[in-house]
Amino acid sequence: MSKFGNQLYWLLYRNFLFKLRFKQLTFQEIFISLIFVANLATLRYTTQTDPLPAIPSSSLKSHDLFDPRFAPSSLEFPIAFTPDTAEAESVVSGLASLLNVSASPGYVGYATEDEILNDVVNGTANISMALVFDDAFPSNLSYKIRLTYGAVTLNDGPYLGSGSPNCYSADPEYGLTYPYQCPANSYLYSGFSAIQAMVEHLIVKVSYYYDSLVRGCL
Repeated sequence: MSKFGNQLYWLLYRNFLFKLRFKQLTFQEIFISLIFVANLATLRYTTQTDPLPAIPSSSLKSHDLFDPRFAPSSLEFPIAFTPDTAEAESVVSGLASLLNVSASPGYVGYATEDEILNDVVNGTANISMALVFDDAFPSNLSYKIRLTYGAVTLNDGPYLGSGSPNCYSADPEYGLTYPYQCPANSYLYSGFSAIQAMVEHLIVKVSYYYDSLVRGCL
């Protein structure tokens, strides 16, 4: 223990002598730190935020994602997906069935997301939407839903714009403010939310079956 104490003493003493010898560096270390803290404090007290009023809880209504207004009743063109694996196909085939895709086959697999984009941009393929799974699916359950351009408005949200309070008011005709008055609600009216709920349900079934196979092999 005394040996450790002696080593600690001489280490601290050495650092103290180093600081005395290089006074300019020591001053810079302390001065720059103080300047940084002073800048943060100045920003904190000079920058004013404009808090928005609280949203009444009575305005946050629940909506059935599978209401005919929000869930696509049928799709004309097939659903694209990537990667082209049996596990990803099982999800997309179930989704095509739920969405009543009239095309035959109701889905088409691609090796990569770039291939899907190239076919759509070049006009060589007509697809209703695309699902992009992680290459390690179903070990990694992350995925993306790609809808056609303009299907979902992303430029505004429920807290932005002069008409933001209308986003939570019930429209007498539609039951929920239509997207042209509240772009955030296009997630519902475009069918995005309903499709997401369907995909999540199908992924749970596939991942459960996959986990069962893995446990059976151990």
